[in-house]
Amino acid sequence: MAKPPKMRLPYAPNQLRLVQHDQQLAGPTQEADTKPLYTGFRYTPAQRDQWFGMSNGHPEQAGWVADFRFDQQHSMIKPFAPNEDAFLWDSAQWDDIPKAAAGRLLGDQEFQLLDASLSDLSIEPGVSCPLLTIAPSFSIQFKTSAAPACLGEVRLVTGKRFVTLADGSQYSLLDTEPAAEPVLYLDDQADAGPIQQRTDWQPANTTQDYVFSGRVSQPLIANCQDQPVQTITILEHYSSYLMQRLLTESTSQSIWTPLQAPITWGWSIRVEPDADDWIITRRKLISPIVGHDGMELPLWHSNCLEYRHDFH
Repeated sequence: MAKPPKMRLPYAPNQLRLVQHDQQLAGPTQEADTKPLYTGFRYTPAQRDQWFGMSNGHPEQAGWVADFRFDQQHSMIKPFAPNEDAFLWDSAQWDDIPKAAAGRLLGDQEFQLLDASLSDLSIEPGVSCPLLTIAPSFSIQFKTSAAPACLGEVRLVTGKRFVTLADGSQYSLLDTEPAAEPVLYLDDQADAGPIQQRTDWQPANTTQDYVFSGRVSQPLIANCQDQPVQTITILEHYSSYLMQRLLTESTSQSIWTPLQAPITWGWSIRVEPDADDWIITRRKLISPIVGHDGMELPLWHSNCLEYRHDFH
């Protein structure tokens, strides 16, 4: 058992204590035969040579990247070369683990999706107009069997929202079709970044349950383009990536990596004004399911805010 760190805190109350992370991620050393590979950790060519016992400087190509970079506008995978550092992100892609690495523990965390659901639709009062909302919920259990880490969600979307006006014409509120691919889902430009619902750091060798939720909403506007609104339609398909990042001495030593294949879900809804209220005239929910294509890093080249339109 790890000893508590020495402290010199003469004025600290008895309730205050320091928590020591009992694993330091520093990559393979001379004792590499007993040390695991860490998913999401950066390895130098020399470390990979030592690990795999290969003279050409690189292991299996699949499951390694030179970098995974992202912001609100785009994400990018940089392929690695034999003479470059590389991050391990999915060892399950290896068709055949090299003989030199056989039997060696891979330091993967233990992740389990406990439940995935969509809460019932609701129409809630707002300041200037009501809100149509839906809330996805993903309950998970995460065991940091390998190293301290934090969790987060990246959510991609393809979607179309539009109003049908009194004269039968339609006005777009949101349409990602020009992107020709999923875009990053954001509520507003003030969001901190692509990684949403980020958790605190979880120490190594601990188990904790989390719930990733968060509402998706649409204001129910009564007028648009100086005409009464007859219907509001929403057609959206989401992919939620539950991600982890290892606690390392420097942020350059780790990247965000997926914990499982993405969870897909969505909704197809139509609402109409009814006197001073709104009624749902079409309701189809796409229940959350986990993809069957295996791990994949989330990719996007724009976000949904770029495809929203002002209804005035």
